[in-house]
Parts: sequence; C-alpha cells; structure tokens
Amino acid sequence: MTNDTVKPIFIDKIFLYGTLKSDGIFYQLFSKFVLKNEPAYTIGTLGLRKGYPTFYDRGNYKVFGELIHVYNIDQVMDFLEPQYNDKCKKIITVYTEATNEPIKAYCFVCSKPMDGVKIIESGYWDNKKARIEELI
Repeated sequence: MTNDTVKPIFIDKIFLYGTLKSDGIFYQLFSKFVLKNEPAYTIGTLGLRKGYPTFYDRGNYKVFGELIHVYNIDQVMDFLEPQYNDKCKKIITVYTEATNEPIKAYCFVCSKPMDGVKIIESGYWDNKKARIEELI
C-alpha cells in the first residue's frame, strides 16, 4: 500500500454555525484537519449572545452552517472546547443541503438560559457582514 492510498484512522464530523465556519476568523486555526466541508443545517435557535453567534438546541428554526469532516477529532475538539466555556459539546442531528439525510455530528450548544439573547430568525450567521458592522 502506498502513502497516497492510506486513509485516516479516525474521521468524524462537527457542525459549525458561526465564527468557526470557513469564512470566519478562527477556521484557519484548525483547517489543516478538515477533509471535507459542506453546507448543512439543523433545527434549533441561533442567537447573538455577548456579541457572538450561539446555538441553542431548543426552538424550531432552521440554523444554517457547515458540516466539516475531520481527522483526529480528539485534537480538534481539545483545541475548540476551551474556547466555549458557556457551551457544551453535544451530538446533534444535522442535514446536508445536498442529500437532506440525517447525520450525527458534534456541535457546541449553549447551556445558558436564552434570556436577553437576540434571536437570529434567518438562522444564518454572516461573518463578513458581522465584521463590517463591528467596524462601523
């Protein structure tokens, strides 16, 4: 077997909905582990909490983001988890836009109450628009 036919030992998925998406400022910090990235959505609520997009696994909104397939999930999660002190890692059901089939993936879900959270009804966090608004 040659090196170009060797497959990664461990592959898993993470649903990204905010600043971790491929157009976000933090994606480059773990992008070397990404094997595939595809548009996806889940059901819940996307809100703005303390200036950052936050996912709640309650509510009936479509929340749009990206499903990334990664190798070395443990290393990626070890890097990401400390960044999310008020969120916890959960396995949720995600749907890709291509197949609309249910897929299990990790996601950072806020466990705090939604009091005072601005709900983003469109379910879509636009990193480019957010950066422009921060500068104004």
